[in-house]
Amino acid sequence: MNKLFIVIGASGVGKTTIVNKITTGYNIHEAISFTTREPRKGEKNGVDYHFVKENDIDKLNPVEQIKYNENIYGLIEKSFDYNKNNIVIVEPNGAEQLKTKLKEKFEIITIFLELDENIRKQRMIARGDNIEDVLERIELDKEQFKNISADYLIKSSYCLFEAIMFHELFKKEELK
Repeated sequence: MNKLFIVIGASGVGKTTIVNKITTGYNIHEAISFTTREPRKGEKNGVDYHFVKENDIDKLNPVEQIKYNENIYGLIEKSFDYNKNNIVIVEPNGAEQLKTKLKEKFEIITIFLELDENIRKQRMIARGDNIEDVLERIELDKEQFKNISADYLIKSSYCLFEAIMFHELFKKEELK
């Protein structure tokens, strides 16, 4: 059975950067989410997100979706390649939805990334988020990420993330 790596973490911890490095270095399919928000500077449709209109979502038949800041984010069946290992970035509620709906199709491994709040603020401002939204998101994230259950907890280190991926992808099944 192929694996689905679910990456969870607050805004600005480096989820996208780490996942981009992993998908470049390993033969892992990244399941791309859809969103109703406008693209940020430099984001490309079909690469960073599938940018959609809200009235098109029902036609997509999402397997996972959440609403944040008046925008909808989610995944559809066609986001996944069931013949390969997959990796996806989602919020905690999205992770729970995927664990429930895809447990028969993938071995699911959850990885929670953490990072100092001040560094996260700096990153969000540097990517162009407005300061009021940054402060609101920091507060929201404190509540949303306080009781996370995951297979791995990483203090936003690419090297540790890569070591976990290597272990999970290449570990041998224990002999019984």
